[in-house]
Amino acid sequence: MNSVKILAINPSPTEISKAVRISNNLHKKHGPFDGIFFLGDVITEDGSLPEELDEPVASIFHFEGVRKYEGSEKSKLKFMKQCGILRLASGIRVGYVSGKLDDIESDMEKVFANQFLDILVTYQWPTTIAKEEKLSLVGDSRLNDLLEWTRPRYWFCVGSNNGRFFERLPFKWDDDRVTRFISLGQQGTQDKWYYAFNLNLDPLMDKEGVSKFGEKPQIQQKEAPVEIESRKRKLEGPEVRVKREKKNVAPENCFFCVSNAKAELHMIISIADYSYMTVAKGPLTTRDKLGFSGHGLIIPIGHYPTFSKYRDAEEPDKKVEETKLFKEIEQYQKSVVSMFTSLGDYKVVFWEISRANAIHHHIQFVPLEAKLEEHFETQMKKQIAYNQKKYGSNLVYTKDMESEKLSQLINNGDYMQIRIVGPDSETKYVFELIEDNVDLQFPRRVLAFLMKLGRRVIWDKCRETLLEEASQKDVFREKFQPFDFSKEKNNNK
Repeated sequence: MNSVKILAINPSPTEISKAVRISNNLHKKHGPFDGIFFLGDVITEDGSLPEELDEPVASIFHFEGVRKYEGSEKSKLKFMKQCGILRLASGIRVGYVSGKLDDIESDMEKVFANQFLDILVTYQWPTTIAKEEKLSLVGDSRLNDLLEWTRPRYWFCVGSNNGRFFERLPFKWDDDRVTRFISLGQQGTQDKWYYAFNLNLDPLMDKEGVSKFGEKPQIQQKEAPVEIESRKRKLEGPEVRVKREKKNVAPENCFFCVSNAKAELHMIISIADYSYMTVAKGPLTTRDKLGFSGHGLIIPIGHYPTFSKYRDAEEPDKKVEETKLFKEIEQYQKSVVSMFTSLGDYKVVFWEISRANAIHHHIQFVPLEAKLEEHFETQMKKQIAYNQKKYGSNLVYTKDMESEKLSQLINNGDYMQIRIVGPDSETKYVFELIEDNVDLQFPRRVLAFLMKLGRRVIWDKCRETLLEEASQKDVFREKFQPFDFSKEKNNNK
């Protein structure tokens, strides 16, 4: 087990019973959670909790807010008093400071000085962050030292009676620890009041922060942890959807746009009229058998998240399959198959994940020894089962979907498609994407284990130097030249 799941909720004091039911349902659907934390004031004005509560299926910890807790120690929820450090079964360390700080100010340094934490729970914000957002009523300066002492990987709070949703971009410390600060709105308001996430057991596996502590971040966060979104409405039951925020990235900042001043031009193999081909950064496959990895991407030149968005903007009177872009990319794919077939007994696996809220559409490919194809679907089913168990995802595929239905999906829906293509054969695995919690590394992970390259699942751990990337491109281009239709087109211009 490399990570655990945590759930934080800011429930309304009048809706505690419902909050427990929702927690139980989330635990079954998206858990199991190593810890569930009720933030803010969960107690009513008389200082108690409802007597009739469903039995929590996992430990639910709660704290004091503005009101003092006068309830029973035998409550079904676990009260954590005012100041201390809780160690979960996984070893995750959770610090908490609640209630009136005047009562515990003298104890805070004794408890927390030089005690690095995985999670910190407070009622208010530190003024260090409150001032960044020009908020004066949600912060307390006495929490600033707490931030410095504990350097928590996640800090959860609510800020005020009704709560306020805010998620600061991650920042890192001089020792490379990363802190994420999240404030939640209250159940029943229009703000987000749930937050669920995977927490690595090893802090060094945390994603890198985007700013140093004390610097106001100026760039966009690359990827948020999985979170449970209230959809800006009051939730009446446990039905929630896992969602990733849409990323608004302009062409000048897009990794895949050749117009970007920082584009990796040294990796481009071929450029046609509407698309181009490049070697992959952090390739899955190695040089061992072919002298180059063979892992590449085919990318539209235009900045569009899907083929259908390109169609709508450029050729609205056509189906996606009839557009110039789609046909040109098909040409690239046929050329790639011809090239690898000439190099040995290979087929090519192409995969794409098409979502309306993506940034820039692209298709990846790797060569696959033909003898491995018979094991591909079995390996894919294993990975689907693993994702279902670990993340609660529900991936369902259709093998060789009939053409009319596939056309409908490509033109109107979100989908993931994996194709295994040979000179005289093609097998398609098509996934209709209904939920937002898409595992973007799913195809790569399937192939990694199929080809016994499990250590190369994460592209960022397979990075190469500029010289190695350029060398990959040079060898690939040399092998591809006899099949490169774009060269013929450019020569005829």
